[in-house]
Amino acid sequence: FTGQMLFPTDVRLDCVDGKYRLATLPIPELAALRTETKTWEKAATQDNPLIEYLTGGAYEITIRFRPDTAAMAVELYGLRLRILPAENILELPDRVVPLSYNYTGREVRLLIDTLSMEVFADEGRIYTALNCETDLRDRQFTLAPVRASQACDVAVSFSPLGDIWE
Repeated sequence: FTGQMLFPTDVRLDCVDGKYRLATLPIPELAALRTETKTWEKAATQDNPLIEYLTGGAYEITIRFRPDTAAMAVELYGLRLRILPAENILELPDRVVPLSYNYTGREVRLLIDTLSMEVFADEGRIYTALNCETDLRDRQFTLAPVRASQACDVAVSFSPLGDIWE
């Protein structure tokens, strides 16, 4: 099977700086699949990164940060991302997207399962889906600043997602 099945979303039109933008976020019912949520609030450094061990399977991960937060590197399930707030850039495994349309985005939300990752930023105004093979043996989530001399003040929430058939 080579198709990609995505999480259901609510779609809306938002007016940003006088222009209408299509926005999408996961449906509220997704909350019923969260088996638990753990949140870390931390100033991550290269010597003391934020590390969380994932149990495998599907996750919802939300990374919140201030606009002046240093550039950060994220690794999970063998995938590498970079969040560059000052440059308004989100680097994903096979593409680069803006963090927001008007430099106000302060959150990146990831929905990840075994064959795909969906990325929402700027309250859903930035959205992309990646067809990617995750390495479920590499279960360490790591967040650290790109530059050794900096720190990233972040709040990261981890929510494993249960089976829809249960």
